[in-house]
Amino acid sequence: MLKKICGAVLAALLAVSILPVSGLAVERYEVLQIGDEDAWVMELQEKLCELGYLQPPATGYYGTNTQKAVIAYQRDHGLTADGKAGPITRQSILGDSYQPILGPRDDPANVPSAAPAPSAEPSAPAPTADPGQDPGASEPAAPDASQQPSASTEPVGPAESMVPTAVPSAGPDSEVSPSAEPVPSASTVPAEPSASAEPDEDALKLGDRGDAVSDLQRRLKELEYYDYSQITGYFGPVTEESVKKFERTHSMELDGIMSAEELQFLNSEEVRFYTMFPGDQGDDIYAMQERLIKLGYMESEATGYYGTATTLAVRLFQETNGLVADGTAGKETRALLYSDKAIMKGHGNPEDEEDNPPGEDSVLSSGVAKLLEVAQSQTGKRYVYGASGPNAYDCSGFVYYAMKGAGLSVSRMSSAGYATVSSWETIKKKADLQIGDLVFFKSDSSSSISHVGIYIGGGNIIHAAPSIGGVGVSSMASGYYSRNFVTAKRIF
Repeated sequence: MLKKICGAVLAALLAVSILPVSGLAVERYEVLQIGDEDAWVMELQEKLCELGYLQPPATGYYGTNTQKAVIAYQRDHGLTADGKAGPITRQSILGDSYQPILGPRDDPANVPSAAPAPSAEPSAPAPTADPGQDPGASEPAAPDASQQPSASTEPVGPAESMVPTAVPSAGPDSEVSPSAEPVPSASTVPAEPSASAEPDEDALKLGDRGDAVSDLQRRLKELEYYDYSQITGYFGPVTEESVKKFERTHSMELDGIMSAEELQFLNSEEVRFYTMFPGDQGDDIYAMQERLIKLGYMESEATGYYGTATTLAVRLFQETNGLVADGTAGKETRALLYSDKAIMKGHGNPEDEEDNPPGEDSVLSSGVAKLLEVAQSQTGKRYVYGASGPNAYDCSGFVYYAMKGAGLSVSRMSSAGYATVSSWETIKKKADLQIGDLVFFKSDSSSSISHVGIYIGGGNIIHAAPSIGGVGVSSMASGYYSRNFVTAKRIF
């Protein structure tokens, strides 16, 4: 009997000794967990959404919602419920599409095959390919300038009950102008909406009092989200609205509750000053629109929604007043806009006005307005090679969908194919671009056209690309899209 036991033990030890090292240990890059952000996370989230464990859209950022979705899946399938997606959990979730992560995920070439690296787009009417990287896309920096004048009043202590006067409700279709559809923000912070299923004991919320609330108000005031004159130590409606502005600026869930995770980010170096982006809506957007109307930069009515007409008005204000014309209302833009130094439209330097890109400060044609309307309504849809909508797109499929929606009779072609349509006027210089032009690009490694987008003004394009996760806005003013610009076509 003793010999049998010893034999069994030796056999077990021998089996363990001959296992590869990878069978005993898992590298950090093989495990997806809180704070990670890459294509592997995106792949996992898309599958969790498909299985019903995570609410779409997939963001590519592993936040608390993703962690809880993984835990729920692990519990349902008898796996260790630690909220981390290692090889075993990933293989269980992804099934036949599972691919092992073979090296560090900060290597640009190490991405799932579902998120292909750059490749040339076929010249036949076939699915297109996009650049795998978008070095030109960047987040707006927080510039230095004085604070915007106070616009709301927050009573002290329990008397804080005054809610700012409501403005007309506005949705994505409500801005009065043929060019009034939303332009998506070109910059996003890797933050995932906080989950409401489990209470956060460290969260600060409506009705709270104390030093923690005072510290919160001071930090929000430093970053210009909180504009009440006093630090009250009471979390009332104005503080709640300030938190919502912070959440909106950083693409977080707009619940007005400062979670522990959000508070940590608020006190980090990555936090932004209060900024209003295209696609935002609220009382502050309404107030900004009224100011732009008063200064002559905006002709349509104020709606509280930051659509294309507002974006163009902000950009024109910035150009006239010598600011960086990115169409977003950050620290410097807000400070000057609400000051007595703001230059009214038509009172700037005539030479500067002559340099404005053609057509950007004029009324858009109905065809161009409809093209933008359709294109921008697809913002956030994911990138899928060969897809042409309505739930996913590649670059030429997205352009095809937008042109069809604008009433053009066109066939589904590749980007290179659209670049050869002889009935459309060819535009050779970036300086001559107008809103609504199709813009064509090559890659760093090839002179062939392999990507197409729609020019929306201010040096920006809206397009579908894997580098931004789907349909969104990128800059062609510098970087990848600037150096790889080939030509453009005027379709209206």
